[in-house]
Amino acid sequence: MDCRTLIEKYANDRDETVISQLGESLKTKKLSLLDFILNIGDYLQSTELSKRSIALILIANVLNSLPQTFLESHEIHHLLVFIIAKMTDHHILAQPAVDLFFILAKQSSITDEDCMIMIKSIFSDVYVQSFPQASRYNVFVILLHFLFTRLDVVRQLGSDFVCNFIQSMDGERDPRNLVLCFQCLQYMTTYLDIEPYKEELFEVVACYFPMEYKPKATSTEAEETITHEQLTLSLRNVLTSSDKFAKYCVPMLIEKLQSDIPSARLAAIDVFIHCIEEYDARDISSHLVPLWNLFSKQALCAENQETETNALRAITALMQLIGKSIQNDETEISTKKFVDRAIRECENFLKEPNSKLVWPATKVLQAVARANSTCASLIWSRILPSLMKQFENLEQITHKQTVLDMIIYFLQSTNMRTVLKLPPGISEELWILISTHFQAFPSYCLSLTQSLLQLNISPGQVLEDDLTKLILQENIDEQLKIKLATILRMLASSVIFDRICTNLLTNLINSWTVTKTIPSNETLESCVDLCHNSERCQERLERFFFPSEKFFRLLPGLFKYLSPLYILTNLFTPLFDLLLTLIDHDSTAKTFCAKCGAIADESCKPLVQNLYRNNLFEDSMWQLDKQGNLLLMIKFIGSLKRKVFQDDLEIILNEIKEKLLERIFNQPTNEINIIFCYFLANLINKLSSKNEIIELGQSIIKQCETSPDEKHIYLWTILVKALILSRPSTIEQYIPKLMSWLNEKNKIGEIACHSLKVLTNIEERSLLLSSFQADCIVHPMVKQLVFMKILSQMKPFLVNNDLSPNQMNVLIDLLNHIPKTIIQDEIISLLPVLIRALASSNESIWSSTLTSISDLIKSKPDSIVDHIDTLLPRLTTLAIYEKDMSIRITSLKCLKYLTALPIHKIQPYRHHIIHILKKCVDDHKRLMMSEDTSKSFSLEDDVETSDLNNGDSSNNDDALKIEDNQWIDDLRVALERGCDLGAIRNIAKCRSLTEDLRLDVWKICLDINETTNELEFNDSNTLDLSQQNIIREDISRLLQSSQLDKDLFTTKTDDIEAVITYYCKKHNETYEKGNGWIEIFKPLVTLNYQDRSELYALFSNIRNRYIPRDCEADGMPYHLFRLLLLYHDPELCSFFDTRKITSDLYAHIWIRSLYAGSCPLNIALPLWDAYFQQADQFFAFFLALVLLMFAKEHLLEMADKEKHEIIAFLSKAPANLTIPDLDDFCSLANLYATNTPQSFRKEFYSCLFNEIDRSFSQTAYSIYQALCLPVSVKELLQANQLGGAAGVRYFIVDCRPADQYNSKHLCTAFHLDANLLLEDPKEFAVTVDALLATQQNAIDAGSTAGGEHLCFMGSGYNEEDKYLRMVVAYFLQRNIKYVSIASGGYKLLASTIEDPSMLTPSNQHTTNESKSIGSTLKNNITEKLPAINTQTVSILNMISSAVKTKSLEVKGKVKDYMAYTSHTDSSHSQPRHVSKQDRIDKLYRQNQTSIFSLDGDDDDDNQTLSQQRESELVDIETWFQRNDLIYKYECEHFDENDKTHPSFLLASATHLYILRKLPEHKTMANLVSRRLLTTITKITSKKNIPEIITFRYATSPEEDEEQEKAIKFNQKNTKMKIPIDCDKIFVADAGDATKNIKVLIMKALNMYENSNEPRKN
Repeated sequence: MDCRTLIEKYANDRDETVISQLGESLKTKKLSLLDFILNIGDYLQSTELSKRSIALILIANVLNSLPQTFLESHEIHHLLVFIIAKMTDHHILAQPAVDLFFILAKQSSITDEDCMIMIKSIFSDVYVQSFPQASRYNVFVILLHFLFTRLDVVRQLGSDFVCNFIQSMDGERDPRNLVLCFQCLQYMTTYLDIEPYKEELFEVVACYFPMEYKPKATSTEAEETITHEQLTLSLRNVLTSSDKFAKYCVPMLIEKLQSDIPSARLAAIDVFIHCIEEYDARDISSHLVPLWNLFSKQALCAENQETETNALRAITALMQLIGKSIQNDETEISTKKFVDRAIRECENFLKEPNSKLVWPATKVLQAVARANSTCASLIWSRILPSLMKQFENLEQITHKQTVLDMIIYFLQSTNMRTVLKLPPGISEELWILISTHFQAFPSYCLSLTQSLLQLNISPGQVLEDDLTKLILQENIDEQLKIKLATILRMLASSVIFDRICTNLLTNLINSWTVTKTIPSNETLESCVDLCHNSERCQERLERFFFPSEKFFRLLPGLFKYLSPLYILTNLFTPLFDLLLTLIDHDSTAKTFCAKCGAIADESCKPLVQNLYRNNLFEDSMWQLDKQGNLLLMIKFIGSLKRKVFQDDLEIILNEIKEKLLERIFNQPTNEINIIFCYFLANLINKLSSKNEIIELGQSIIKQCETSPDEKHIYLWTILVKALILSRPSTIEQYIPKLMSWLNEKNKIGEIACHSLKVLTNIEERSLLLSSFQADCIVHPMVKQLVFMKILSQMKPFLVNNDLSPNQMNVLIDLLNHIPKTIIQDEIISLLPVLIRALASSNESIWSSTLTSISDLIKSKPDSIVDHIDTLLPRLTTLAIYEKDMSIRITSLKCLKYLTALPIHKIQPYRHHIIHILKKCVDDHKRLMMSEDTSKSFSLEDDVETSDLNNGDSSNNDDALKIEDNQWIDDLRVALERGCDLGAIRNIAKCRSLTEDLRLDVWKICLDINETTNELEFNDSNTLDLSQQNIIREDISRLLQSSQLDKDLFTTKTDDIEAVITYYCKKHNETYEKGNGWIEIFKPLVTLNYQDRSELYALFSNIRNRYIPRDCEADGMPYHLFRLLLLYHDPELCSFFDTRKITSDLYAHIWIRSLYAGSCPLNIALPLWDAYFQQADQFFAFFLALVLLMFAKEHLLEMADKEKHEIIAFLSKAPANLTIPDLDDFCSLANLYATNTPQSFRKEFYSCLFNEIDRSFSQTAYSIYQALCLPVSVKELLQANQLGGAAGVRYFIVDCRPADQYNSKHLCTAFHLDANLLLEDPKEFAVTVDALLATQQNAIDAGSTAGGEHLCFMGSGYNEEDKYLRMVVAYFLQRNIKYVSIASGGYKLLASTIEDPSMLTPSNQHTTNESKSIGSTLKNNITEKLPAINTQTVSILNMISSAVKTKSLEVKGKVKDYMAYTSHTDSSHSQPRHVSKQDRIDKLYRQNQTSIFSLDGDDDDDNQTLSQQRESELVDIETWFQRNDLIYKYECEHFDENDKTHPSFLLASATHLYILRKLPEHKTMANLVSRRLLTTITKITSKKNIPEIITFRYATSPEEDEEQEKAIKFNQKNTKMKIPIDCDKIFVADAGDATKNIKVLIMKALNMYENSNEPRKN
């Protein structure tokens, strides 16, 4: 195919293959670039703009397929000149021209001159911000590319480049493009002269600060998403890239620091921290003091940990900025002046240890000290002496402890320990303080000692004595042990402290010598800690070596410091006798022996030889009384390295083989005998490279074969496994014998079955190896080879279908142990065996068999077709198997995978499967229900074929919690990398967590970090509350029910008591019995928390974040819960009110303990997993709603019971939950939450959960006074605008007086005069019935005005709204759900509404005149708003007007309304497309021309819209995110007057939509057309303007035929326009749009006709 033909093919069909063909021709020189351009010349010079655009696009795509080294420089130049010339033709050509620039810029041969030309052309000829995102992106990529690669060229443009770039990016909003722009700007500020435009450059960047961007969810994994962090970092890099921005940036940061928005303050602090590298203090000298004041204020009065941390970092950065400048005490640029200022501001706080600001002040000063050595020296010299003096003067223990904590904090938190030194005299004073108070404050003194040692300050003699006493002291606290060990290892690891380390060891040894005692475990551990030194470990270890059981357990920790020869000579040998006594029963002794053997090297050979000769070769050693020697040597020798000791191992084997075999064969089978078998196999495996050893092994194997009893078969198995691990091919010679044993009907067959499992379970190497360090030979492909060999031996049995039960068991077990990648080619041939196994009576193999079948069906469903007759009945039987839940679940999983088969294969079994699985649907096991309902087998009779064919059988794989553990691994990886709550929620999806992940996940969900734990909790050990005895009793009661062991019981008791005590003191709370605190600890004590500070952080965050305030009798939370119950179930709420049962009587412990006090622990833990992932502080209320809904039926039956019985029943409701119930429990709670107005959260949050404002606000008072749930007017308006996309849809009832409603009202509001309730109750009841009927009709019609949720709105003035509450009460008495009141009434709504057109005056004529329903509708249509469904709203207005003044006519008008609505619905039902039975008609006759007529006559000139269009207001972004949309095009839509409007053409698999943009609302549009694809009868376009296309729609075959005749008649006789049902649009890419829509129509037609075919019985 020649070049011209290919070009025409692309121009006509957009065939993408043309690009690759032309590119290949250019690469192979079959086609020159010049010929290519000449051939496309006709298109480039065409008068049609679209053809010129297509030509440029084709050139760009072809050039893009070529290598970046393909074009020569002269070719690039000519192309560049040509493209620039084309850009002047028409602005539409600018976009493909820029795409060509993008490709040419990447060519390596482009010259500097051409780069300059391209840049100038972009700046002069291209209005960048008028382009779509992709083209703007290309422009910025080009500029960034030139900045990186052609910086000299860009510099020639000078500041003009900066100016033009500012204009190009000004107004950019796309995050992908902004990242590129910020990268360009960062490069420009570094390498270009920005001086003339520095202010303009800063302004164009500053408008994005602080970055308020939330990434949207991507539709595909491949789609790139710019994160908020990426944008923020890019923006920050620009602001901090040049000191020229300093005088503009710092005032902006000060402004943001004064903002009330926390995120803005944090962003400003972050920018300042990173600007100090570039900024100079002299440029911002006038702002230094304001900055200090703002940062110190943020640090001292921080509302949260994040703010405090960042403020402290900012203080450090400010001091570093000042410190790196030239110091001048006469100006503000003086480190000394600012340090003095900091001390002056914070000093007074340090003198009050019980002040709340003592720690914030300490942190501020330490942040100053962290800046540089000068600051640290000034702070230390002023603050530390003052604190030491203060310590001596204080009397209270807690105050002394606080001061010590402050001293430690000042010393340990600096990042410059290696270069800083304490001022003279201070270190000596600190050592004196430590020695003086060591006994009174050992923990604090140890921490202070550690800090001083990190500063390389040598301690004195007094410390040595104190440490010696502490080491020798028994039963010291666990925390002290950890601190002591840390200090001792620090002393041991550094040469500086060698003297004190040696003296400590000497003191310890002398104390043992004098007292003649053996040191305790703790003391020995301390001594080992003192030996942790690579150079002096051996020397120190020799000072105190104690051959004791306690000691050898600690020695492996020192092996890395010692030589192997030393270990064996001085440690292993002296401990030999001790190990003999322990080797039989102590696993630690065995491990020690194995480690000693594993580290032995060449230098140890003489010692090793001496050991095995003395303990293995002597006959006396094989006597029963010397058995310990043998076991010790087996562990030692079995771990030797075969490459080092191969000759010795061979000597050992030859020498002891006879003795080993004699012991094995002559002694009864026991654990010792099994160890001998392992040892023999271990030696043979390590020496299997020698033929004589192989022969030896084979001879022993043959000897075993002659006497096939349990003992011989066991040895045979172990030796064969030793050989096949090194030589897998040798298994061929052993399998026949094993098969013969398998066929035995007696015990031999069972033993052989076990042996084959041992052989094939390669992972279970412990059967062969003496330890994990045994260094045996293992072939890398042993699994695959063993499987293939065994399978080849079993194939004759498979072919003859002659597998014995034992052989089948082995084969099934083998399939489960071999990786799936190895067996995937063989599994299909084994399918008959698997099906036989399912049918066997051996239930033990069913589960593993089902697993193999499930994997096969999932990966290769077609392979199962030939066996479906046998398999399906068995699977359905096992799907209701009651003994084993895993079997049932896997069977259902197999059935689900089978739905991927063609429908005709599974259709015969459909009714049988449905009949069987009805039992599963009724099953109370939620896992079974979940798996069953995920299958594509429908329980309805009318199952559409397309549903079964298109069902995706893999969509619900994650529903099986037992099988699916991938998310756990993903979560574990995410936690290791560091993740936030959002990532956890995306991975875990509120599922139950494993024990090892729970603590880490909870900490992230509760926003707990390490610094918070360490600094917030002060473990004073002072338990002096008046309620201390009550606390202890409650703790004891809690832990006794947990059945902890004695030591753990004591530890947990102390921890909980300390945490509660500290919490009470910190928050000024009083502990009360039954307040729910103890119950919160029930799940927490199961966690492996690090220390008390972490436990406190968990408790404090849960208590402060999730437990509402005032959870007491008649408290605010319980009044709010009553409002929620009244909203969702007024009947049940009325029942409680009648019986005077308030929610605090039964839900008190639910709310105060987050259900931990009412649920068993196995329920509370997974419930909290879901709760914390939800992160919804109101979630407890909705869980309580679900509990009441579960119990409602039983509660109503208890109407005659006593009040206390009902309360007792309700209180125990959570205790009845089971683990399978939790998913439904939380899902239903989420459903209630989404079906509840959301504005109550914002309104009541502060009075329920705000810890800062504890005052009793007006909002809190409103909870007590509320008649029903209040809804904000903002939420009403938002729901009105979103229409069907809103979560809660409202039916608004305007209860204002009639004159006010007539004056102006919300267009979707129904009028109900509240005065009518008193004036005429009967007519009011009739009106209410009409209102409810109207509501239902509006819902059925899909109107924006229709919603299930009734919201009553008054005027907003108390005097006028006095009857509103009576109206609401009337509805509540009728037990009508979802009743609410609009907060602030119409007064607030009118002041809040932004679009005045949403307020519509009522039709005044309907007040005094009785009109026909059609007339009323017509008048109301003239008032319609695009935001609503005009039909329904007009009728609402009509009925409302009638009710206002002529209540007696209500009944008739409602009847007329209902009749009219039903008539309208029928007449405006969705058009029916013809089916096969209709093809005798003319609409789809065979001789008719194609309906897709893109080059037909200009018949649409004589056509116009036949009716006025109805529209609905929609959110553009929401529609674009719909999953069902396939294509989106920007277009111009023609109205009935041929006026165009900017619009969007959208297409899904079933519908065509046209969204008309609203000029006044950029984010909203009118949905002016919603058409089924199956109703499109013709698509036409104009010859002269192919971009204008017309869609014609069919209403009925008769109407369409009449329209055809009318059009033809009109063409002959007149030019009068014939009204038809059509849409006309202008779309730039008309060919692509019509092609894609054509394909969708054909697919829709095929599905429509298939669904209407009569079913064959």
